[in-house]
Amino acid sequence: MRVLFWFLILAGAAVAVALAARLTTGYALFVAPPYRVELSLNLLLLLVVAGFFAGYASLRIVRRATLRDEAAAPGRLSDLPLSVHERLRTPRDHLGGDR
Repeated sequence: MRVLFWFLILAGAAVAVALAARLTTGYALFVAPPYRVELSLNLLLLLVVAGFFAGYASLRIVRRATLRDEAAAPGRLSDLPLSVHERLRTPRDHLGGDR
């Protein structure tokens, strides 16, 4: 039931955006001396929102990749003292038995 509710909300939002997009008749004009680019306001809004989400996602990915090494460093076996490393290794060695 909850999925149906969210689907109806999403469908209603899509209809509202489509009806609102029909009402805008403006254009955005970007001029660089040899070039001239004319975009509808709807496309400009779509590009700005998509650019925001793409930038946000890329920053999250870069931040996560750079912080991963710092967060994982304390858990590495090579960083642990030798006695702790030996205590972790001995049960694994005895697990196989006399094979």
